[in-house]
Amino acid sequence: MRAPTAVQVDFPLGPERRWQRLLSAAFALVVLTQLIWWSAQSGANTPLTTWMAAAALSLLATPALAVAFWRLGQPSAQVLRWTGQTWQLLAPGVAAQVGEVELAIDLGDWLLLRHRSMQGRHTWVPVAAHPSPLGWHALRCALAASRHVRGEDPRDAAA
Repeated sequence: MRAPTAVQVDFPLGPERRWQRLLSAAFALVVLTQLIWWSAQSGANTPLTTWMAAAALSLLATPALAVAFWRLGQPSAQVLRWTGQTWQLLAPGVAAQVGEVELAIDLGDWLLLRHRSMQGRHTWVPVAAHPSPLGWHALRCALAASRHVRGEDPRDAAA
């Protein structure tokens, strides 16, 4: 009996609105927490220099968090590819990042995957069915096949 032929699956990635909303909500929570903390501390006997230092740090931290969340919301690759043996993240002008993919969250028509490159770099990859409805089933089959290649039972629930 012959082993089945591996099929290459290419799935296009683009800006994922649910992921961007989640990151925006996390950023809003950080800002809200700062505001609540500031209002709770308003009656404390704290020297003015401490308040000035805290305000300066907050003013520096908030834009830094905004930039970090904005960058996380950007797609890290244009195509997610399963070669039959390995996963690759492909982007124009950048060498393919070869590695493994783990399923972190499965919401039916939306997945959050974690790509671990061979160099040890971790990339969160939000994936939705809407950019390629016809390729969605192939992507899900590739995820199950990759677990089988790694020696895991694809019927097991994601941890």
